[in-house]
Amino acid sequence: MRTNAVLLTLFPSNIILELDSCAELDIIDYDFAQKHDLRRVAMKVPRLRYLNGVVYENFGVFEVPVQVTDSRGCIRSLTIYCTAVYKDCLQGESLILLGMPTLSEEVILLFLRKNWW
Repeated sequence: MRTNAVLLTLFPSNIILELDSCAELDIIDYDFAQKHDLRRVAMKVPRLRYLNGVVYENFGVFEVPVQVTDSRGCIRSLTIYCTAVYKDCLQGESLILLGMPTLSEEVILLFLRKNWW
């Protein structure tokens, strides 16, 4: 599922977040993190494996400040800690994928739209 958000950096910009309730990590494209001067934080970096069993290099954990609006129009500011990888790891158009760590911590529930098919 995708949602619009605002990346809260020195020059805020509109971005798209990918939300995935099956993802075990929050991840960000490394080049995107560098381009937006996101802050690397001193956290233990997990070893990554992708579905096909290939080991992917990671480049640390970055602090990602975003602002999101929920389906009721409530605006929330979040700081997400994402593991940086190269974009070929990410599916779809988004450069940031939010998985279970953020979805559960922030109590973000994903519901399919009625009559989506």
